[in-house]
Amino acid sequence: MNNESNLSAEFTRVPVIDVHKGNLSAHMPALLKAIEESSFVAIDCELSGLGDRKKLNASSIDERYLNTCLVAKTRSIIALGLSTYTLQNIKDAKTNGSHANGDTASENGNHEDSEPKSWNYKVQTYNIMVLCGEDYIVEPGSLKFLVEHGFDFRKQYSLGIQYLRGNDREENEDQPLRRIFSHLVKARKALVLHNGLIDLIFLYHNLYAALPDKLGTFISDITEMFPLGVYDTKYIADYVSRTQASFLEFVFRKEQRINREKYMKNRPHVKVRFQSCEGEDVDWRHCGSAKEIQDGVEVCFSYAHHGHCPVGSGCDKSHDIDHIIKHRNIEKERKGRKRKRPNESLNETAENGSVDLNGSATTAENGDVA
Repeated sequence: MNNESNLSAEFTRVPVIDVHKGNLSAHMPALLKAIEESSFVAIDCELSGLGDRKKLNASSIDERYLNTCLVAKTRSIIALGLSTYTLQNIKDAKTNGSHANGDTASENGNHEDSEPKSWNYKVQTYNIMVLCGEDYIVEPGSLKFLVEHGFDFRKQYSLGIQYLRGNDREENEDQPLRRIFSHLVKARKALVLHNGLIDLIFLYHNLYAALPDKLGTFISDITEMFPLGVYDTKYIADYVSRTQASFLEFVFRKEQRINREKYMKNRPHVKVRFQSCEGEDVDWRHCGSAKEIQDGVEVCFSYAHHGHCPVGSGCDKSHDIDHIIKHRNIEKERKGRKRKRPNESLNETAENGSVDLNGSATTAENGDVA
C-alpha cells in the first residue's frame, strides 16, 4: 500500500526502497514512472575500487579522463543509489502583518504571522543491488569501507541484478539496469552527482556503451544525454559554498541542518515529502542526530576532512558527523574572534566617543571629530 509522508523541512529518517533481482519486477513500473515525472534525478554509485588516487587527480584533465576510464574498465558498480525529486509547487511568502512604514514584513524576518517561501519536493529513493557478470577487481580498502558502512556482500552476490559492461550485445537485450539508465537518458532530466566525473564514466561504460578514447567525445555525448545539465555537489561544496569538508555525508548533514535553521527562522527553505510503500522492501535510514554529543571527545582528523579513516571502526576518536560539524563551527567561531581582536579596543572607544584617523578622541555628544 502506497503512502506519502507530510511535507516537512525537519526529518531524521528517509525511506529507501531496496531493489534486487527478487523484487525488481514489482518495483520497476514505479521506478520508471518516478524518473519520467521527476524534475531532476540524483545518482550515487558504490564501486569495487578506484585504483591509484593520484592518477585520478592528475593535473591534466585528458590524463585524468584516461586514468579514470582504465579504472572503470577493470572495476565495477556494486550498488546504485537513485533518488527522484519532483517539484510539486513553490509556495510564495505570505504575510499578514506590516511594518510601521507600511512595508510588508520581510521574508528574512522572524514574524509569527508570516509564512516564508518554500520549494516543495516529492522524493523517492531506491537502493539497487547490482552485480557485474564479468571479472572485475575488488580492492581490500573499498571492501573494508563498505562493510563498515553496512554493505551486505552476501546479498549482492545472491540477489544482485546482473549486467555486462561496454557496448550493447546480444546478451544485453534482457538487462534491466540498461533499461533503467536508457529510460533516464530518454527522459532528458537534469542529473545530480557527487564527485561526478568518476560516477559519469562508470555509468557510461557499465550501463550505456564502451567509453570513447577522447575526452571531447565523452563530453559531447554527456551533453546530448543530459541536456538540462549535470550538477556536481562536491564541486559546489568546494568552489561555491566552500564548506569545511566536501565528502557527501558531511555536505548532506550540514545543508540539512542549515535548511532546518532557515525553516525555524521563517526564512525561504526546502520541504520534502517522501514517497514510500509499506512492506519489507522499505528500509528507513537514519539521517539525523538523536543522541547527545559528548563534549571532550576528540574528532578524528582524517574522517572529518575526507569521510574515511585508515583505522576504521577501531578508531578511538569520533566519526559522528554531527559532532564533526559542531567541532568545525566552534573552530570557525574561534578563528573569527581572533580576527576581530585587533579592533576590539577601537570598538570600545567608539562606543563612548569618536576617533579620528590620528587617534585623537572627542566626545560623541557634540558630534565633533578632529
